[in-house]
Amino acid sequence: MSIVKRLVVRWLRAWLFRLDPPPPPQVPRFDPFSDPPRRDPMADRGTAASRLVAWADARFPETSGEHKRHQVYAVLIKQYPNDRKRDLGLAIELALQ
Repeated sequence: MSIVKRLVVRWLRAWLFRLDPPPPPQVPRFDPFSDPPRRDPMADRGTAASRLVAWADARFPETSGEHKRHQVYAVLIKQYPNDRKRDLGLAIELALQ
């Protein structure tokens, strides 16, 4: 290839690049000061509580709501022994709504 052809090809390449430049690469940046994405801690307990509330309604149809709540609460404490009791109570209340 002659020198003139190389210059013309180089000029055409630069001109086309200016017309439609490629998008910049998408590189995820690490930010050491940001919190890592966290999963909702109530997601698992909420689904378990809603299943257990339906189970308690079917299992104890003639008892009070407080008795059913206590049964669900006892099962949740056994399933999630390291969780705060307040979070388990909240999961039951959210399942009832």
